[in-house]
Amino acid sequence: MIETHLWPLTITLGSDVCHLQDIRRLMDAWLETEGCDGETRKAIVLATHEAAANAIEHSQTNSEITVRTRTDDGLIVLEVSDHGQWKHEPPDFDQRGRGLMMISRLVDELEIDADGPGTTIRMMVRRDGNDARSFV
Repeated sequence: MIETHLWPLTITLGSDVCHLQDIRRLMDAWLETEGCDGETRKAIVLATHEAAANAIEHSQTNSEITVRTRTDDGLIVLEVSDHGQWKHEPPDFDQRGRGLMMISRLVDELEIDADGPGTTIRMMVRRDGNDARSFV
């Protein structure tokens, strides 16, 4: 389901990894309409995919996840939210646990709000034409 409110693109999907391809496709199309090209566009799609994958895998619930995007004064703002419970487990860097580290290298600002019901990952990317994104 796609809704347009204050956020020009809102994607609400079931908590299943099969929906990740839909998120990538819709994000890529929205970024194209916003005139975002190059490495910045690839970085945003990858960061959003990883945040959504984390929400699906780690939220400890089968409820929906929501991806919202908007532009704000030279920034692209993205939020990925779930209705689960934040896991306070140390990452296992031998096998996994690099998702948030990767996201933080792909965006300019990263905030995690796990204080209320569910978790929201907020990512901000400057639209200054800097395509020097750090792919890991």
